Amino acid sequence: MSHADAHRAIEKEILGERAGALARAVDALERALLELASAVHGRREHRLREYLLEEACERLWFVVVQREAIGLTRHEVLYEVLRIPAEVRRAMGPRRRR
Repeated sequence: MSHADAHRAIEKEILGERAGALARAVDALERALLELASAVHGRREHRLREYLLEEACERLWFVVVQREAIGLTRHEVLYEVLRIPAEVRRAMGPRRRR
C-alpha cells in the first residue's frame, strides 16, 4: 500500500467516524425532544420539564458542534426537519452544572 493509499484509507475512516458521531448525536437529540414533548406543564412537573429542556438544549448544541466540525454550517433545515422548538433553539448550549 502506497503512502497516498494509506492516507486515503485513514481519511475515509475519519469521515466514517465523524458521520457516526453525528448520527449518534442526532439520535440522542431526538430522544431528548420526545421526552421534552411528553413532559406535562404543571407546577409539580416544573423541575422535570426544566431538566428535560436543559437536556434538549445541550443535545442540540452537541449536534450543531458535530455538524460544524464536518463543514455543515447551515442549520435551518435541521431545525425544520427535527421540529426543534424555538425555546430549545434560543437556549441551545451546554447545560448549567449544579
